[in-house]
Amino acid sequence: MAKLSEVATAMGIVIDKFVNTPVKNQLDRQKLELEIVKLESKIKDSQPEEEAEDNFMDALNAVADDVWEDSQEKE
Repeated sequence: MAKLSEVATAMGIVIDKFVNTPVKNQLDRQKLELEIVKLESKIKDSQPEEEAEDNFMDALNAVADDVWEDSQEKE
């Protein structure tokens, strides 16, 4: 008959292999995924952003030109 300590050791091995290892692997995978997200964010932040077109200034300049021309014609 197996001793209680041998049974406990065998149970510990089974628990470690089938319970703790998959959980640890899942946590390791989640940590790696988080690191990937952090690195992707750093890469995105380090790249220069494309300059957005500022249509407001173009429209303002066009209106200013129209107003300027109108005021010159009235004089």
